[in-house]
Amino acid sequence: MKLLSVVGALALVFGITSCSQEMMEKTYTPDNYNVTFEGASATYSLEGQDLVVKVNRGVAKEAISVPVTLTDPNGIYSLSKNTADFAEGEYTTELKLSYNPEALKPAVNYTFTLAFDAAYVAASGSNKITATCMMPLEYEEKGSVLVVGNYLGNGFQYKLHIAKYTNNYYMIENLLDSGVNLEFNIVNGVLNITSPSMVGVSGISSTLLRFPSKTIDVGVGLVTFMLDGDPQYVLYQLDQNGLFSKGSIIQFDAVYNMNGSYYGWYKVQIHGL
Repeated sequence: MKLLSVVGALALVFGITSCSQEMMEKTYTPDNYNVTFEGASATYSLEGQDLVVKVNRGVAKEAISVPVTLTDPNGIYSLSKNTADFAEGEYTTELKLSYNPEALKPAVNYTFTLAFDAAYVAASGSNKITATCMMPLEYEEKGSVLVVGNYLGNGFQYKLHIAKYTNNYYMIENLLDSGVNLEFNIVNGVLNITSPSMVGVSGISSTLLRFPSKTIDVGVGLVTFMLDGDPQYVLYQLDQNGLFSKGSIIQFDAVYNMNGSYYGWYKVQIHGL
């Protein structure tokens, strides 16, 4: 019985040793192509600067070059080079993407994906990164406008703002002393009203922009100005670059609401100063 037990023990040890050797032979061993993006996703704010994507590796005994592909659904990015290049001794390299900020719209996701062959990826790494990229819609003051029209006397002046990193997204603050901002953009010479939302008044129009005045009294009470946002009735004169600037004019047809009664149509013009 003792002899059988010893034989059995030897067989067990031999089996464990063989298994360990087999596992060691199959263990992942990193090499110079132990490459990975820093993460599988990223978020960027598009403010005119180049976008930088870092690529890392775990072994740096040799210089290597890893081909990289760019997937760009909107066709706005240019990749500085199509390879992730590591010098000898270098563990990190960078890929840079450039773009034209004037071709972008604020608050739109201009996503992109970078990838390299999975044969090069580190054991716990990522060979693909997908980025969420947006231009922020942040306004800064860039001048003023004069609003003139029926019942507006010599006119009223309001602040003009332009969205950062653009030259074609505008906001007129507190238009007609209403507490409401008028926002619009100009794309390829065409003016588009983006805020406030259009409302309908039965028997008058379904495309009115509502500005209830807090200070303008025409003699029978405060006025709610209803500017018609229908593109076919909005006339405008832009500068030589097709943008809104000093000397530009936007003209609206307008209906006035005074004490619940509607009066119009009149003209309201916005002049760039």
